[in-house]
Amino acid sequence: MKYCLYFFLLSFVLGSCNNSAIMLKTEKKFKYTDINKLKDQTEYKIGVNDIIELSVATNNGAEIFSKSIATITGEQLNPFIIPVEFDGTIKIPIIGRINVIGLTQRELELLLEQKYAQHYIEPYITAKITNKFIVYFSGDGGLAKKVKIESPKTTLLEIIAQNDGIGVQGKSDKIKLIRGDKKNPDIFLIDLSNMNNVQLSDIVIQAGDIIVVEARNDYAANFFQRTSTYFVVLNLVFAIYLISTR
Repeated sequence: MKYCLYFFLLSFVLGSCNNSAIMLKTEKKFKYTDINKLKDQTEYKIGVNDIIELSVATNNGAEIFSKSIATITGEQLNPFIIPVEFDGTIKIPIIGRINVIGLTQRELELLLEQKYAQHYIEPYITAKITNKFIVYFSGDGGLAKKVKIESPKTTLLEIIAQNDGIGVQGKSDKIKLIRGDKKNPDIFLIDLSNMNNVQLSDIVIQAGDIIVVEARNDYAANFFQRTSTYFVVLNLVFAIYLISTR
């Protein structure tokens, strides 16, 4: 009986060292995507499931009476609220279906002005991309937030600042950025622990990104946090053992 208790206690202590609440962990020798791939991405690019709000006017915008309402040949048609579909296309009046995946807001406006120039005099297009979200893990165990991207040039540092920074258990030198198709994503490792890498804080965030601040594996904190209930059971077993040996 005594050896069984020792074995139970040893197994439990060893099993309590890892925090099972931590998500999206990587192995020590995990091969991350080359960080240089991020340096060329300086502006938000349109992705699947984005919502695009378009305003269209003729005569170089002379007919626009507000930011959200415009008229074309006297008929009120704006704004258009258009979703980016699963194949990366949008469907808009007169033009039909076009592919917009990977375009910036400015590139979309220029493309549509060229398309509408075939039908109207000096078309003026304004585009606003909405419904942009990311997921942010602050480093405090498994805590995560769904965060809306407000600006087309929202940076990594801004996301961290807007969400109360890095958690007390988080590692500023191990921030993972997961981007792209979740079946085969790019996974970047970013170190913001010193000024030498300050340029990496300026990375522009894209819709669908997952930012994971790796949590410290605080063995002492994890142990005492997770063992309180088990110690009650262990004390009960030990009491029964003492009674049974008298």
